[in-house]
Amino acid sequence: MKIDSFSCPDCAYAFCYGLLCFSPRAKRGYIWSASSRTLAELAAQSLAEAGGYIVTVVPPQQGKSGTEHTYRLLLQNPEDRKDFQTRFLQISAEWFCTQKLGKHCCMSSFLRGVFLSCGTVMDPKRQYHLEFLCPGTVRGMLLKNLLATLNFTPGLTERKQQCVVYFKDSEQIEDLLTTMGAGLGAMEYMNAKIEKEVRNQANRATNCDTANIQKIINAAGRQVEDIRLIQRTKGLEYLNSDLRQTALARLEHPDSSLGELCQLLGGDLTRSGLNHRLQKISRIADSLREDEHPRV
Repeated sequence: MKIDSFSCPDCAYAFCYGLLCFSPRAKRGYIWSASSRTLAELAAQSLAEAGGYIVTVVPPQQGKSGTEHTYRLLLQNPEDRKDFQTRFLQISAEWFCTQKLGKHCCMSSFLRGVFLSCGTVMDPKRQYHLEFLCPGTVRGMLLKNLLATLNFTPGLTERKQQCVVYFKDSEQIEDLLTTMGAGLGAMEYMNAKIEKEVRNQANRATNCDTANIQKIINAAGRQVEDIRLIQRTKGLEYLNSDLRQTALARLEHPDSSLGELCQLLGGDLTRSGLNHRLQKISRIADSLREDEHPRV
């Protein structure tokens, strides 16, 4: 695997330091471990560029519990191990962040290394969430404060004794991806977010239309029931001509909206006027129900 050249000689060092500093310490003499061959080869290439090291990628081994899924990095040259110890293990993360990240390109490379080491981002179609699962509270606070210097406002929490620095604001996630040099990823994230918002708006509109249709059906059903009651007990001749005309139109078109009924009645009648007539019919029906079942 190959990556584009870093912007300046210090960027490769910043990237590797971020990658190594925010990972659990490798065991048994290895300098780093990764869960994928792609990431392991990326780290090996970057370390070679940062310090001229000869890095060996050790594939997963067959263990007692079955095949492992961890790729490890090994420095076999004693001089490389000594230089690596001096440049990566014997300096504090606080010193590195204050002294070595003065340039924007180096800051971007460092954050990219940190993200590849311990970061994850959720599919924006499901949830707006990006997080760094940091190895300890000290590293988590360091990262949070470093991001604050770039005008980011991440949250901080603990999960299973690990420190989590996280974002839930979609715009901050997009800006952070851009800052880390993942401009294409930021665009894909933005497009996915737009698709999600458009789909949600369409769903809301559909739900609203469905609710309105159901409301119209329910109202029309009550109106037909009122008219049937009047027809059964008094006959529609009991109504004046305007109400009788309205009642007949509703019986003939039980599924029509008020606007459609207005058109059927000649178009001169407004929705408000039609609704007023239907309310009169409803009050007459209620009165007849009261006569049939008087209150005690």
